[in-house]
Amino acid sequence: MYRLIISGLLIMVLGNLSAQVPNNTEQLIVDSLFKVLPRTAGTDMVDVLNNLSRQLSPHTFDSGYRFAEKAFSLSKKLHYEKGEGIALLCIGYAFFYKSDIQNSLRNYLSALLILEHFEPSRELGDLLGQLAILNQFARNSNKAHAYYRRSATNYEAIGDFYNEDRILLNLGLSFIQEFQMLKSLHEVSKRTQFMLIDSALKYNDICLDHYKKRHHDPVMLSTIYMNYGLYLMNKGAPAVVENY
Repeated sequence: MYRLIISGLLIMVLGNLSAQVPNNTEQLIVDSLFKVLPRTAGTDMVDVLNNLSRQLSPHTFDSGYRFAEKAFSLSKKLHYEKGEGIALLCIGYAFFYKSDIQNSLRNYLSALLILEHFEPSRELGDLLGQLAILNQFARNSNKAHAYYRRSATNYEAIGDFYNEDRILLNLGLSFIQEFQMLKSLHEVSKRTQFMLIDSALKYNDICLDHYKKRHHDPVMLSTIYMNYGLYLMNKGAPAVVENY
């Protein structure tokens, strides 16, 4: 039962709160981008092409990939390093939606070599969040945790506190996923189990504190309390119902 609940929460949180990958095509935005594209040139055109790719990738790999490739080629000609890095990130998004994890990861890592020159930035925060998710599901827990922390640091540095907390919530859930995996393999001591759950609770506590001090998003608060219920249930603690 616990594993089913955890799987459902991971799908919900990592799907809806993943690192700034658009999960649907906003037609008004797409229409606006297509309208301005013919009137742009140089680095502005690169930015529009990259935005088109991000918007189109969730539903059409070919279009998302094609616009990102155009952005990448133009960036190379213009020596527009940040545009090149974002284009590689967008190519990674396109493969991500195609469920081609290998090519997604390859392009994300290529993008990282460029975008880390612009740290801190929103694009790097997005990229690091995606790398964290891929490593989490590949069960590379230490890498996933490191990417999540670095992503949150980038968001905090640019004042994007909502996305900082979104990433911290995912980080907390990653400890529970690791706990469940080790528990199913009978490869974890009670001490390690509680250490993992306490780590998850720590990041949830941070997000609750941020909610009280910096923003008051009700969806964020409901996720925080749902996570508390999940973590305490795994710890065998009382008062689980209070959080749900």
